[in-house]
Amino acid sequence: MVTVRRRGTPVGAGRAVVAALTSSWVDFDGEHVLVNTVRDNRKDRNVRKDPRLALAIADPENPYRYLSIRGEVIERREDGARDYLDGLADATPGRVDSSGSYL
Repeated sequence: MVTVRRRGTPVGAGRAVVAALTSSWVDFDGEHVLVNTVRDNRKDRNVRKDPRLALAIADPENPYRYLSIRGEVIERREDGARDYLDGLADATPGRVDSSGSYL
């Protein structure tokens, strides 16, 4: 996920661009893309200031193929976030849960 400025360039473009590009757990509820992040980290602070963001989701079978999504954050939720993240991790064997333990 990357947060973008009004002109469409990544926040932190230049020396700090790596800090603005982060891997994220995502899900789809049939209408919205759900993104899980940690409260008060850089990504969270950026979308509080400017809700626009972009996602690039790689095809696990072909890393040269991906889905690109641009949009805006319409809601932030914190209740149940850790349990939700653990549920995403449970659905993805070989990944880590929110405590950092391998599944």
